[in-house]
Amino acid sequence: MKDIVNLRKIDLNIQGMTCANCSNRIEKTLNKTIGILGAKVDLASESATIQFDQEKISEEFIINRIKQLGYQPYPANLFNKFIDVKQKEMIIQKRKFLLSIVLTVPIMLFNMYWIYKQETFLSFVIIFSILLFLTSIVLFYCGNQFFIGFYKSLKNLYPDMNTLVAIGTLSAFIFSIYGFYNYLKNSSNYLPHFYFDTTATIITFILLGKYLERKSINSTSDALKKLLLIQNHDVTIIRNNKEYIISSEFILPNDIVLLRPGDSIPIDGKIIEGQAFVDESFITGESLPNDVNTGDNVISGSIVKSGYLKVLAEKVGKDSYLSKVIELIKNAQSSKPPVQKLTDKIASFFVPTIIIISLITFLYWYNYSGLISEALLRAISVLIISCPCALGLATPTAIVSAIGLAAKNSIFFKNIDTLERIKKINAIVFDKTGTITEGILRINEIESFSNFSKEELLKIAASGEYFSEHPIGKTIVESYKKENIEFLKIKNFVSLSGYGIKFKLNKYDVEIGNLDLMKDKLNYNDLAKQFEEDLNSGDLNIYISINNSVVGRISLNDSIKKDAKPVIQKIKKLKIQTYLISGDNEIRTQKTAKNVEVDQFYANVKPDEKLDIIKNLQSQGLVVAMVGDGTNDAPALAKADISIAYSSGTDVAIDTSSITITKNDLNSVYNSIIISNKTMMIIKQNLFWAFIYNIICIPIAAGVINNLKLDPSLAALAMAFSSISVVSNSLRIKLMKLYGK
Repeated sequence: MKDIVNLRKIDLNIQGMTCANCSNRIEKTLNKTIGILGAKVDLASESATIQFDQEKISEEFIINRIKQLGYQPYPANLFNKFIDVKQKEMIIQKRKFLLSIVLTVPIMLFNMYWIYKQETFLSFVIIFSILLFLTSIVLFYCGNQFFIGFYKSLKNLYPDMNTLVAIGTLSAFIFSIYGFYNYLKNSSNYLPHFYFDTTATIITFILLGKYLERKSINSTSDALKKLLLIQNHDVTIIRNNKEYIISSEFILPNDIVLLRPGDSIPIDGKIIEGQAFVDESFITGESLPNDVNTGDNVISGSIVKSGYLKVLAEKVGKDSYLSKVIELIKNAQSSKPPVQKLTDKIASFFVPTIIIISLITFLYWYNYSGLISEALLRAISVLIISCPCALGLATPTAIVSAIGLAAKNSIFFKNIDTLERIKKINAIVFDKTGTITEGILRINEIESFSNFSKEELLKIAASGEYFSEHPIGKTIVESYKKENIEFLKIKNFVSLSGYGIKFKLNKYDVEIGNLDLMKDKLNYNDLAKQFEEDLNSGDLNIYISINNSVVGRISLNDSIKKDAKPVIQKIKKLKIQTYLISGDNEIRTQKTAKNVEVDQFYANVKPDEKLDIIKNLQSQGLVVAMVGDGTNDAPALAKADISIAYSSGTDVAIDTSSITITKNDLNSVYNSIIISNKTMMIIKQNLFWAFIYNIICIPIAAGVINNLKLDPSLAALAMAFSSISVVSNSLRIKLMKLYGK
């Protein structure tokens, strides 16, 4: 119990990670730190989730430890600052890239001029000086991030992408200077070849690749960023009858939050004053704003479009619905599938291996050709083309894109394992009420068997059901309210559990209930045929008896969702077996099953029996997904291989389900499956490309294949292209055409 009490989790955004080795370095260091029970660091979303024992280690210590590694962590409450820093960083990176292009062009021209126009000593010195000056700006100003990263990697004895770039470009730069120095020292008539153009073009191409890569990566996690911006902002509250402007993270329960047009709602609460149209599209998926008034509840993550509200805060901070959704997205993005864990291991020893290969390449070609320039260029090409970025980005960028697309469409995966496992399901079980059907009873027909009119029967029934807590009774009352709000005065109300109700109305003894309650009524035989037809209709029939004589019937039904049948047909085309499960009677369940064309149905099923059905299907070797409402289906949902729960903001759905769907349509069930299929396919494509790229390009750069020679500048371009191609391929997930959209 002590360990559980002291367990704490923090979420950080981390600035300064440039490749997979960076995230691996931070993760490994933290996981080796005493007091940290688990750390997950994700390159694509630039985030970390850390669990620690707060008696052994502090949050401040963790933040300082990350800083010591050379990175800048930002706690969740400083997310806005992190975004500002990233935006400024992107602007600076763009400017450096543009400056690099501007300077690289004259560097290349002067370098070419010198090759073909080797003139006097004076012109040689002038051209060298110009090239040295311009290249120094490109290398040490425009490309300073690589050398800062190189220093960090040396300091922590953990080589990364920056190590390869820094060694490669510095080698070409220093060798050019050495050639000039050697010429002056030996007064040689042979003028050396400069590689300043190689240095500059490598930096320029890599800067281009990193800029485009970063821009693409930023767009993969747009969904999470939008939610975090909604969560973290200043709000006006009333506390102790005084107004304050505070950060939304400091709102307390029972604070009154003032909301105006354009404000995002950071808490869950009840409106105590005002009226407004509220956009809940990101939470519920509904495009039209919801009209809310005093007494209504509002959900965090919604945005006030027009009007004015005073909201009593009920769930704040981590207890709010928005926080739970954000937590789901973060967990899903930061979790790693088995294939990613293998990739991380490869990336950890990839860079040292490449340095060794580069050194062997240099020694071989120097021994073979006798030319240090030949050996150096080939060694540099090996270093530059072998960047592990594509390998490190292959999985996380696809995951972040998929989680973002799903969240945008009101589908929230609990973790990446869910995204991976849902692809394997071959059976899916749907709960009937509220999943396949609307879950809302409506009066379908009122029929009189006496002199009482339909209007009188509804009035009598509503007046009695007014005192009932049963959903059927509430439906009748609500239907009557639409027509008339005047209720009859009744007395001696009694609830007959499992049957209906009875009460006294003037001189009448009234009973309202199901067929079992009516079987012993005096005129049952006269209405036997009617009762038989009612039983087979599939509707829910409630009968009204006055003085032991059945005088009327109210027929109710729960309509099937219009998207139920087409979605089930789509799922069946994926070779997934479909089942319907319900506590309703066999006739109504069978009717629903027939209408939506599921493969099999189960009726009269109690909640604990639903669990047995899931177990039975699994015993047949089926991988089972269960779709329910997250409340009375909890045991079955927990047992299913994949649990999909519809949620109207309920904590139980978010806490217990593998997938939470906040938009009330079945399209989301099918969409969650096809998002999974697409994501796993993209991940495989990315990893294939990343591995094949290195398998093919490294031997070419080393000159192993038919003595082919790859210029270092082209190697830099190829390296940039590899990362961009992987990220761009992952972004294709965001362009998926989802069903029902």
